[in-house]
Amino acid sequence: MNGNKPLVSAIIPTYNRWPLVCESIDSALAQDYPNLEVIVVDDGSTDATAEELPRRYGDRVRYIRQENRGPSAARNAGIEAARGEFIAFLDSDDLWHPEKTSRQIAAIAGHEEYGFVYNTCNVLAPDGTKTSGVQYRSDYGVTGDNFEVVLREEPTLTPAMLVRKKALMRVGLFDPSIVGEEDKDLWLRLALKYPGAYIKTPLTWVREHPGRWTHYIMETGLRGKGGVRVYENLLANLPPDREHLRPLIRERLQEARLAAIPGVAGDDWGAFLEHARDVMAQDPEAMLSDFAHQGLARAVLAVEAVTEEQARDVEELLRETVREHQRRCRAMFRCALARKLVMTGQHGLALRHAARALLISPKVFATNLVAVVLTALLRGVYRGPR
Repeated sequence: MNGNKPLVSAIIPTYNRWPLVCESIDSALAQDYPNLEVIVVDDGSTDATAEELPRRYGDRVRYIRQENRGPSAARNAGIEAARGEFIAFLDSDDLWHPEKTSRQIAAIAGHEEYGFVYNTCNVLAPDGTKTSGVQYRSDYGVTGDNFEVVLREEPTLTPAMLVRKKALMRVGLFDPSIVGEEDKDLWLRLALKYPGAYIKTPLTWVREHPGRWTHYIMETGLRGKGGVRVYENLLANLPPDREHLRPLIRERLQEARLAAIPGVAGDDWGAFLEHARDVMAQDPEAMLSDFAHQGLARAVLAVEAVTEEQARDVEELLRETVREHQRRCRAMFRCALARKLVMTGQHGLALRHAARALLISPKVFATNLVAVVLTALLRGVYRGPR
């Protein structure tokens, strides 16, 4: 203890991010909270990290080096080495506000029932400019029971999380076998057992840049594959008091199955259509959800630039698999494509798909119009590449 302040362990996993990792470390060392240890876990970097990091920081940072085993194993190594009562996570390309730790401890310290606390995140531009744009849905958080909001909105971004170590030890650490959604898996398990606190104030900056891990796992289908594991596990072990959420979990599972297709189809459009047909037929009812079409649009854009002919190929699959609801689903798919294209600045293509949705089903178009327009308006307040 330091002035009766509980020790917080900040864990920063890194792999080949020298010297970018220094910005993250410096933001952790700049916390105004007086009782903080910073642990950097080097996951087998082959750049200058091993030589330069200990020299630059000395005993201000606990440096752990291991063979390359992935981000989950690196975070787990940090948790196991941590001496703190609380664990906070920071990725090696992101930054903390100087008041993050003190604000989070103030929110959780007097509530023994809370297992975690998190905050809104802002976007950090590739050049390091701190923006006021909100990262993805990190501003959708709530204080109290978080399970449904984590399942539906995913506001718990890892570099914004501070967790009681005893809660982590109870629910289990990151699962290294779930690549791409290991953080979602842990936060859902945690939210099943513990309520949490949410701070609306942005206290974390999440960096957008081409080398971001999130982009890789989405383009390769790893995120979808990991999501399948997460949601199948949830369905198999859902507590009775959460049974009412089973339909929502099925929708998220279908989204993950579709998002995983690029990992098995590669760049082969024919193989993509074959796998998409199988997934749609696996749970046609789940294809009525917006989640499923977001996953489908993400998968299509990962495989191809999407010509009109290819979009119509997908429409044909929807005709075959959902039949009586095919018009609704075809329009939902086009709206989902429009939203994804807006997020990448392809407004002309987005407009074409939105117009197609209007022709297919004016009702679905009207329902989704607000989402498409808001996505376009919020392009300057970037919410991340989901």
